[in-house]
Amino acid sequence: MTLATNALRAGPLAASQPGFTIVDPLIAATVGVLLFGERLQTGAGDLAIEIAALAVLGLGAWGLSRSALVGGGDPGVPEPL
Repeated sequence: MTLATNALRAGPLAASQPGFTIVDPLIAATVGVLLFGERLQTGAGDLAIEIAALAVLGLGAWGLSRSALVGGGDPGVPEPL
């Protein structure tokens, strides 16, 4: 909660949302394993799917963080080179 509060104070929601998108599932998985004794699937296929999902999550957050909406630009107008 403290990290979320500080992130929201640091800038607009659009700038802090990609961080929340990445951190929330990681924290949830960690809490599930450490507090509730959940087990992660560690087979080769399962790990490949988990890595691919994390990569897609990271790329999506990266794309959102560089969106024209975060910078306050008009999404219909390309940025100058």
